[in-house]
Amino acid sequence: MKKAHIFGAFFIYESIQETSNLLTASLEQITYCKCQMKLFLVLKRTLIE
Repeated sequence: MKKAHIFGAFFIYESIQETSNLLTASLEQITYCKCQMKLFLVLKRTLIE
C-alpha cells in the first residue's frame, strides 16, 4: 500500500514539473516574440526614416 502511495506522489510531482517546464517555455517564447517585434519595429522605423 505504501509503495503505491509513494508512486502516486512521485507521479504528481512529475506532472507538476512537466507543467512548470511548459509554462517557463511558453513564457520564454512570449518574451522572445516580443523582442522580435520590437526589433522589427525599430528596423522598420529606421528603414522608413
